[in-house]
Parts: sequence; C-alpha cells; structure tokens
Amino acid sequence: MTHLASRTAAHKLGQILGLLVVPILVLWSIYFMTAKSEIDGLSRELAGVELVSLAPEDDSGKVRRDVLATQIGIRPDQVVGDKTVVSARIARASGLATDSEWQSNALAETALITLPVFDRLMEQVLQQEAPRREASLMLAAGEADSLLRRLQESLAQTVLAKDAGTTATLARFSDLVERIQRTATLVESPFSLQTDKAKAMAQLQTEYERLLPQAVTLKSSVLSTLKTRLQARRAAMWRNLLLLTMAGLVSALAGVGLAVLMMRSTFIALDGVEKASEEAQEARREAEQMNLRFSTINADISNLNQELAVKVRELRAAQDELIKKGRMEQLGQLTATIAHEIRNPLGAIRTSAFMLQRKTAQLGADVSGPLQRINNGVNRCDAIISQLLDFSRTKEINASPALLDDWLVRIVRDEAKTLPENVSIECALGLEQVQVPFDPARLQRAVINLLNNACEALANMQEQDMPKGHRHTITITTLRRDDMASIRVADNGPGMPADVLQRVREPLFTTKSFGTGLGIPAVEQIVRQHGGHLDIASDVGKGAVFTINLPLLQLREADRAA
Repeated sequence: MTHLASRTAAHKLGQILGLLVVPILVLWSIYFMTAKSEIDGLSRELAGVELVSLAPEDDSGKVRRDVLATQIGIRPDQVVGDKTVVSARIARASGLATDSEWQSNALAETALITLPVFDRLMEQVLQQEAPRREASLMLAAGEADSLLRRLQESLAQTVLAKDAGTTATLARFSDLVERIQRTATLVESPFSLQTDKAKAMAQLQTEYERLLPQAVTLKSSVLSTLKTRLQARRAAMWRNLLLLTMAGLVSALAGVGLAVLMMRSTFIALDGVEKASEEAQEARREAEQMNLRFSTINADISNLNQELAVKVRELRAAQDELIKKGRMEQLGQLTATIAHEIRNPLGAIRTSAFMLQRKTAQLGADVSGPLQRINNGVNRCDAIISQLLDFSRTKEINASPALLDDWLVRIVRDEAKTLPENVSIECALGLEQVQVPFDPARLQRAVINLLNNACEALANMQEQDMPKGHRHTITITTLRRDDMASIRVADNGPGMPADVLQRVREPLFTTKSFGTGLGIPAVEQIVRQHGGHLDIASDVGKGAVFTINLPLLQLREADRAA
C-alpha cells in the first residue's frame, strides 16, 4: 500500500514538473524569437551604417553596396543619387530612423538626416547663379539656423556631447550660420553695394569650404560611434540570449535531476508523513502563539512610540518656552536700559517745556501751540516706552486677592478724566464681592491699554460711517464665567476686518501710522502671566470687544493644594 502511494506521489510530482518545464520552454521560445528579431534589426541598422559610410563614387565597393542594399531591403540602384534622399531612404529601410534606443536614434538622425540636409542646403545656395543665390539666401539662413539647433539638440543627448572635436565643429557650424545670416541681411539691404554683396558671398563660400573637412570628420565620428553602440547592443543581445539558453538548459536538467531525487526520496519519506504532519501542526500552533506574542509586543511598542512622541512634543514645547523666556529676559533688560536712558531726557524736555511756558507767559509771548506739541510728543514717547516695558517684562507677577469691581471703578474714574469729551464710559459691574488674585500695577496697564485702543478707534471713525445720533461709547463689563472672572471692554467704533483681526495679536503689527504694534501683545502678555487668556471679537461697523479672563481665587487655592 505504501509502495503504491509512493508511486502515485512520484507520478503526480512528475506531472507537476512537466507542467513547470513546458512554460519555461514556451517563454524561452518567445524570448528567442523576440531577441532574434531585435538582433536582425540591429544587423540591418549596422548594414545601413556601413552602406552610408561607403562612398557612392567608389566603383570598387559597388558589390559590397549591392549586398548591403539587399540586406536592408532596398534595390541597389536606390543607393545612387541625391545624398540627402539616399541617406533618408537608408535610415528608413534599415530602421535607424525608428531605433528605440534614444542615443542611437540621435546619432542616426545627426549623420543620416541633419548633416546631409545642411550640406545640400549650402550646395544649393552657393552653386546657384548670383541673382537666384541672393534671393534664396534669407530662406537658407532660417533653415540653416533650424538645422543647427536640431544638430545641437541631437548631439547633446549622445556621448559625443563632451567631445572636444565635436564641440569645436559645432562652434564652427554656429559661426557659419551667423555668417549666413549676416550675409543674407547684407544681400537683402537695398543700400548695400554689389561689390560688398559679392565679397560677402565669396567669404561665405570660403568659410563653407574650410568647414567641409570638419563636417566630414564629424559625420565619420558620429557613424563610428553609432556603429560601436549598435555592435555593443547586438553583442549584448547575443550574450543575453546565450545566457538565458544556458540558464534554461541548466534549470531543465536540474529539474529532471531533482525529480529523480525526489522520486527516490518519496519512497523513504512517505512513512514519516503522518509524523511530519503532526510536527507541522505543532509548529503551526507554536507559530500562532509566537504571532500572538509578536502582536502584543508590537502593540506595546506602538504605545511606547506614541508616548515617546508626546514626551518629545512636550520637551520641544518646554525647550521653546525656555528659549522664549531667556530672550524675553534679555529683551526686558535691554528695554529697561533704553527706557531709563530715554525717560531721563524726556523728563528734562518736559521740565524745560514747563519752564519755557512760564517764562514766555511772563514776557507775553504766545508759544502755547509749539509747547503743546512738545508735551504731546513727550507723552507719546512715554507711552511707547510703557508699552515696551509691558511687553518685555517676564518676571513673576505679585498677585494678591482683592475685590476686582472696586479696584476697576477707581481705575476707570481716573482714566475717564483723560478721555476726549465726546467719548463716554458706561460700566456694568457684576462681580460684586468676588475676590480675584491680580497684580494691580500690571493689570492696570492692561486695562488702560484697552481703553486707549478703544478711544483711538472711536476717534478714527469717519463721520459718514456714523449712524444718525451716534454717541462714542466705551462699555466696561465684569462678570463671572465658570471659574473665570472676566473684564470686557467694548466700543461701538468701526470694528476690525477679518485680516486685521487675524493678526492683531502679532508683536509689531499695527494699522496706525504712529503705533508700535505692542499694545495688544503687551495686554496678552500681562493676562497670560496672571494665568488667564485674552479673547478678541469684532464686527466691521459694530465695534470691537476685548475680554480679559482671570482665574478666580478658589481655582488658585485648589491649584496650590494640588
């Protein structure tokens, strides 16, 4: 029974091996026919190159020309005649014009199309009689320039692009084309003398005759390079075909030998099939367990990677914050130094203006206008210094719990005295006896900045944009939202468009001709140091709303307890 099973298994194995060998033979046959077709094509192309290289006027090579013409599929009498037509016919018949390898195609186009056409063009122009030659010279100039470009583009794709001789010949061709264009311009000009035209044409013919040997050398170099590439490709095809044939033969022999060995080993191994099956099942179970274990490990690694990514982001954010704090401390030191150095002269200017006002008043001179402009300039510089200091301060705030509404009433009352007469302030305080931890001096700067911004927005509002009966109003509201205390400063000014609202938090961004762009960033800096955040909203034509949100006392105590 076992022997019969072994024979059956060996028979099936032989069938499988046969099914594998047959496709190999079919594929090899297909490849052989394809490779043979390409080799034949390369042979025809080589024959075309050799046929172009043979001089038509050489009678000793007539037999060879006839053989090559027959090899590429044209009649022997078709290789005699106009060189341009013959070259093009040979390129088409031999397949050089349609070679799929781009360098060979470029070389063939250069040697069999471009150079013969250029040569024929020059012969047609220079060998005609003077009137006809001069009439067709302008057309020849344009065609020669086009042929030169084709020649340069074709050779730029080949191995001859960096050849010194090729480069020199192309340069001579370029000079010749330029001379043709200049001569054509001279010939076409009605103001040119006939002697100058004849002299120019003679120089053009001399230059072309001097170029002919280099053109022949270039054509020979191109044909030689093309022939070398075609021979290398044909040799490579033969080599690949031979290697594939040997590989197929070796594979077939190996398959047969392997089949014999497997048939012999089948009789011996069949008795252990059951045991091998059990071992395979055990191995599969172990593999499944190992796969489950690997899945668990992969999941753990994925979680660790996610945690690592989070930690890296946190570390990068902490590092950026440290760098920012360091820079802000340096900016604060620099700003404090500048403020000290500038404010001292400003104080002297303010004092001098006051003294000057008193002296001029005693003398009866009216210089109140210039003195007022001096005071306004000093106040503006002082305000800019204050904004710089507010934005650059990075030290911890000195916050203490206090009744925010009572403090805000005092600040607004003092600030209202400095506002224009046409601006009114309305307050709606809703925190009552709620205590909020804040630094009075720092928060005062933030509130005053917001009031000044609102006042300036109302002052810049155009009369035609105001509705009838409009009153400039700044509304200050306090309220409690969840665990935050909010100070809302709203105005009924022109508001901000979307693009300005998007950039209003950026340092140094301003829409004012005299602003520093640090007012809103300074306010946000102060609010952030209190542990809060600044909200900004605006509708064009309806005004703007700035809301300072500060943590309540209960939240701060809970944080410290935690």
